[in-house]
Amino acid sequence: MVADTGSETRKLQAQLDLCQRELAQVRRQQEEAAETTSADHQAAETLRQISSRLAQRLERAESVTGRRGWLKRRLLSTMPKPDEDADLAVLRSSQLMNAPWYLRRYPEVVSSGLSPALHYLRKGAAENKDPGPAFSTRKYRAQHLDLPAGTNPVVHFHAHHPGTTS
Repeated sequence: MVADTGSETRKLQAQLDLCQRELAQVRRQQEEAAETTSADHQAAETLRQISSRLAQRLERAESVTGRRGWLKRRLLSTMPKPDEDADLAVLRSSQLMNAPWYLRRYPEVVSSGLSPALHYLRKGAAENKDPGPAFSTRKYRAQHLDLPAGTNPVVHFHAHHPGTTS
């Protein structure tokens, strides 16, 4: 009996040691993920600030005619507006938005000067274009007749299915 208790104690100690190592590994992974997420958020915020400053500078440009005016109008029309930032972030992080596929499927998007996500947000969804092969804008609208006008279907999908990536 005493030998069995010592043997059981060693087994339990070995299992405890294994659990502690696994816990330490999970904690390291969690810390790494938190650091990566924090860096991503900081980078996104920096890009938003740069974009905002660039838009302000373009707005203050002296000339709205001639070459400078054309350039200003062209650049401003291809930049996201502040009220589009949240929806654009959802589209860019969604696996449903497949930019290379979108550009191949709708080559006219290239000449618009808009990114695929911004094009889908501003025009593509209204034209019943699909953001990628895994999502049908028409079918989603048919299944969600209560979808408010002007609401992007992919953004709506993610708002009603949080945590879903596809």
